[in-house]
Amino acid sequence: MLNIYIHIKDTIVVSGDSATIRMISFDGHCESQYFTGRILPGGIDTQRVLKDGTTFLSARYCMEGVDMEGRSCRIFIDNTGVFYKKGDHTTVPKIYTDSVALKWMEDASLVGSVDDDNGKLVIRIRQNER
Repeated sequence: MLNIYIHIKDTIVVSGDSATIRMISFDGHCESQYFTGRILPGGIDTQRVLKDGTTFLSARYCMEGVDMEGRSCRIFIDNTGVFYKKGDHTTVPKIYTDSVALKWMEDASLVGSVDDDNGKLVIRIRQNER
């Protein structure tokens, strides 16, 4: 549904006794049949990594571009997830948009994945098939 190519800009790390916190700023772009555009300034992924390797993440960002009807629009994504040391790397994204053509995404059950595509970080968001 959405393929979002991420470019990491900066990482701030705080190492505590019970967890390491990473605040990762990023930009990038999206290419899909539904939306094409860029991530606006301010994209941030906050990660809390526990001593056992379990990682809680919360990424929030806005994108600006055009929907599949060629109309200018913006999309806000709130993407959360829990990654276990030896487990599934899926997320639960929530989308908000000012695009009339993409309003259905606001109520859709979505799932995301974090993938490496030839050395590039890609967030893939699709409808949950369950």
